[in-house]
Amino acid sequence: SIVIFCFFVSMFIRLNDYQVIFEKNYWIILLFLIPATIFFYIKIGLYQSIIRFISEKIFLLTGLAIFMSSLLLYIIAVSLDVFLPRSIPIIYFNFLIIFTLGIRFFFKYIFLLNKYNQRKPIAIYGAGEAGRTLLNSLNESLDFQPLMFIDDDEKLKNTKIKDLKIYKYEDSLLLIEKYNIKLILLAMPSIPRSKRVRIINKIEKSNINVQSTP
Repeated sequence: SIVIFCFFVSMFIRLNDYQVIFEKNYWIILLFLIPATIFFYIKIGLYQSIIRFISEKIFLLTGLAIFMSSLLLYIIAVSLDVFLPRSIPIIYFNFLIIFTLGIRFFFKYIFLLNKYNQRKPIAIYGAGEAGRTLLNSLNESLDFQPLMFIDDDEKLKNTKIKDLKIYKYEDSLLLIEKYNIKLILLAMPSIPRSKRVRIINKIEKSNINVQSTP
């Protein structure tokens, strides 16, 4: 258990005494502390979170649960009249938050690193609000990797949105071939139907698949 590991590592660091692991009183503290900490984790939904979808928002909730665990550690020690330096709950808090969150984020990024390398390269046609929203969604996707924006607005030419450069369609063709892009997502929901049809026909003439987003 991470709780046991973090508790005794905290004791080793503070007391520089490896014999504390054989102290019965400390195991009695853990007998109460472990189920309580698990309960706190369950209440914040830590065990229900899918690792690949966890975000930085979980820091606050997990920090609160670990703070409760650290506070409880001190209360139990005082209640049982067990010697426990006051710095132990603080050291324990830091180790527990590092290992609880560190392990999850480590496996998340290992998983994503492997999957991200297998994503299909695509381009987004339309650098407006719909295109930016689509980019944000695709950044969480394990299927598609946006590599560029395409837009007919001369004012947007060669500018960037989140490190993705914006090209006119004619200027993008060489890069589309270079990156082996086989699909363009059309993110222009407010344009007239006639203009949409012209854009789709233009793209399909280059033997590239095009899909309109909602």
